[in-house]
Amino acid sequence: MKSLVFQKMINRFSKEWKKIIFSTFLALIFWFSTVRLSYIEKKVNLPLTYKNLPSNFVILNGYETNVTVLIKAKEDFFNNPNFTNVVKAFVYLDNARTGNNLYPVDLVLNAPIQDFSVRLLKEEVKLNIDYINSNYIGIKPNIVGIPSRGYFVDEIILQKTNILVIGPASLLSKLECLSTSPVSVENITNSLITNVSLVLSDIFSTPESTDVEMKVIVKSVEKMSNL
Repeated sequence: MKSLVFQKMINRFSKEWKKIIFSTFLALIFWFSTVRLSYIEKKVNLPLTYKNLPSNFVILNGYETNVTVLIKAKEDFFNNPNFTNVVKAFVYLDNARTGNNLYPVDLVLNAPIQDFSVRLLKEEVKLNIDYINSNYIGIKPNIVGIPSRGYFVDEIILQKTNILVIGPASLLSKLECLSTSPVSVENITNSLITNVSLVLSDIFSTPESTDVEMKVIVKSVEKMSNL
């Protein structure tokens, strides 16, 4: 009985093999198209842009450069190498406040898309924001080493003794002075005049030049004792 059924199948295939192969080919094409058109979900990291921060404010910490979203779309959507340009992530800081606060992340679509959904996995970012202040800060010379035997540093004269510094108010209030770059007096016997730079953190700025002329007056112990 089994052999008879098998023989019938062989006879049918020999007569209609073209139709069978063609039908199978069409089925494969349909299956492949269906798979490609099916919906899939992917986690995607999008660049995070901060907008409209008032000019007198600055972000101290909490600054995140990316946000993760869950995108559900057809597979063809993800095959586009520029698909991350379709949706943008922003944090609008028009209503920024000083201190640590939460700010919502907004998603903006560049163009309407069918069969597409996107969801934020983190809807807020926590930012520490401070206002910008300015103050005059004293300058402290940084002298290293000691003169030759019998000599000493008698006086240090700076071209200016303070400088206007601009920066976050909370940090500026703790800034006692600005140091100059090191100036060596190791084994010298004569006074010197040199230009030195001030050591200023990137968080601060100044409208003034950060180069300062410094005079280091070196005297002899022997000559001072003869006065």
